[in-house]
Amino acid sequence: MAKTKLPKEETVEVKKLTAEELQNLVETQQKINNIILNLGNAELAKSVMLTEYAKVKEEWDLVAKTLEDKYGQVNVNLADGTIEPIDPSANPLG
Repeated sequence: MAKTKLPKEETVEVKKLTAEELQNLVETQQKINNIILNLGNAELAKSVMLTEYAKVKEEWDLVAKTLEDKYGQVNVNLADGTIEPIDPSANPLG
């Protein structure tokens, strides 16, 4: 039987970053991860605030409609509650 020669194993030199290079790379990656996390949190907070805004806006519209039904179209002074009729001639849109 003929002997089969196996290829000689080559030693592969493992190259590594310096400790400083690795530390710089890891720190930079952590900064990127933190920014991405903060952006996600900001988007979540934005979504929550937009939902809350929509609810409050609906409430405002209901209150405004109720008051308009009772007093007509008026300007309301939010500091003291006084109301004044809206002057239609003062409306620049006609």
